[in-house]
Amino acid sequence: MHKQLFSFEEGGSENDKGTEINVSLFEFDNGISLTISLEHVEDEYGSFSTKSEEEIEITGLTEEQLHSIQNLIDEFLESVSRATIMESVQGIEGEYVELNNLSGRNGKPRERDFQFDELLVNVGEVSLSLSGKKEDGDYEGVKVPSAKRLESVPQDVEILRTINNVFYEFLINRYSGDITGLDIEQPDDMEVGAVSHVELIFDRFGEICDQLRERDRGRDPLTMDDEYDVQYLLHGLLRLYFDDVRDETYLSRVATKSPRIDFLLEEHDIGIEVKRASETRPVRRLLTEISEDKEVYRKDPLCDTLLVFIYDPERTETNPAEVEKDLSEATKNLTTRVKVTR
Repeated sequence: MHKQLFSFEEGGSENDKGTEINVSLFEFDNGISLTISLEHVEDEYGSFSTKSEEEIEITGLTEEQLHSIQNLIDEFLESVSRATIMESVQGIEGEYVELNNLSGRNGKPRERDFQFDELLVNVGEVSLSLSGKKEDGDYEGVKVPSAKRLESVPQDVEILRTINNVFYEFLINRYSGDITGLDIEQPDDMEVGAVSHVELIFDRFGEICDQLRERDRGRDPLTMDDEYDVQYLLHGLLRLYFDDVRDETYLSRVATKSPRIDFLLEEHDIGIEVKRASETRPVRRLLTEISEDKEVYRKDPLCDTLLVFIYDPERTETNPAEVEKDLSEATKNLTTRVKVTR
């Protein structure tokens, strides 16, 4: 899974500055990979230009090690004093890389890197610091701004909260291993339930439609005759859980096309694609469309999870579980989950 954030700092008499933050978590055979990259930019004549980039990558993490980092952030967020706290994580494989566009010779960026096996995590009101231990015993790494907008003292720590939620969501919803031995409590402002909320709506959609059809006192039934009807009702149901539901949103241009997704929950990096099956357009005929959608959406940074909803009231598919299993998958750039509801 992947999350992109941005922190802005007013420069006063100097140029304004910003930091683009990318957090990535993936599971591999040898453990969990955590990558945090920072792109430091500066406003020059109304447009931002990159001044330096840095990245820290930690591979082979266990769920206990990742949870210890998440728990440290969680402890800081729950504290009243907001005092800086730190912890060392040992027995890891890490690498730090820095690319400085300002200090190279002949106009070429200067690059340096080092590897480490011990990580120092420092959580504070100004930044989240992840530093690797170098051969000389010093620590160096990335400092992620704690707030989206930095002033003399950050007024809030939204970025820390978001990163905490990303770790939590990965451990609970994405990690395939057993974490029952870990005492993970859901943060108060947790976004992780977003996928569960959407899929609950998918599960109940058929029952809701049945209720709308069975109206009393001679009133005309409300039916889902086509895909637009399904989208209309689904949009209203999504509002039960989400304030920002964007419909018919254009995503990043692919070749000569600008793909448009039915719904986008941008705060949660969730895209929703809606299909309405019928006798003339059975579920099996929709499979090619869904496969093509997946290839397009996996290239877009706004869509980390694709939820595909197939409403099949005429029961054109005899084995919906097989369709869901065949089309659902998790890749490096996109997690796809498919639900067929009758």
